[in-house]
Amino acid sequence: MNRRAATVAIELPRSAGSIPRWVAVLENLAASARGIRHGLARTLAGRDVGESQFSILWSCQQAQRVGISQSELAQRLAISTAHISGLVEQLRRAGWLEGQRDPQDRRRQVWRTTPAGQALCELLLDDITTWLARRGAALADIDHDQLNDLATRLGAALADDAVPALLATPAESTHKAKDQRLAEPSAQRHRKRGAA
Repeated sequence: MNRRAATVAIELPRSAGSIPRWVAVLENLAASARGIRHGLARTLAGRDVGESQFSILWSCQQAQRVGISQSELAQRLAISTAHISGLVEQLRRAGWLEGQRDPQDRRRQVWRTTPAGQALCELLLDDITTWLARRGAALADIDHDQLNDLATRLGAALADDAVPALLATPAESTHKAKDQRLAEPSAQRHRKRGAA
């Protein structure tokens, strides 16, 4: 039986600087995510559903009461709006999603799972439960609530506009700003000062 090799975690000594330690964390998370996606894709393939399709179905199922817009799906799943649009249309044609106008804002269309989509979600959840149960011993000592909280916080911190704030310590940010000011031609610095 050909088993996939276990992922080897990158470890750095505590004395390593902040940035190399963050890079090690990000690389370990990326490797874990690849393993998770591989296992999830294999599990979902039995029902002819792709990973991104499942993510959309699951998000719509979770937002069943109020529905969810395509732009919200794109933001939540970090997928382009064009790609989301195509996937939503596939799921609509399959009879698993339905779009409706938001009663609060008639310009906005929201998506929900149909009864067939809800039934499919239940089947997929059973398949995923079986997959996770086979790894129960390895997962037993992981606090999934804490892990979910950390993953959510890290995702928010690494949003495009937050990256510099996360990776730079206050001292590094101050030095960087000072270095940028010093790199400007002196005439430009004086103009800025005079304009203030």
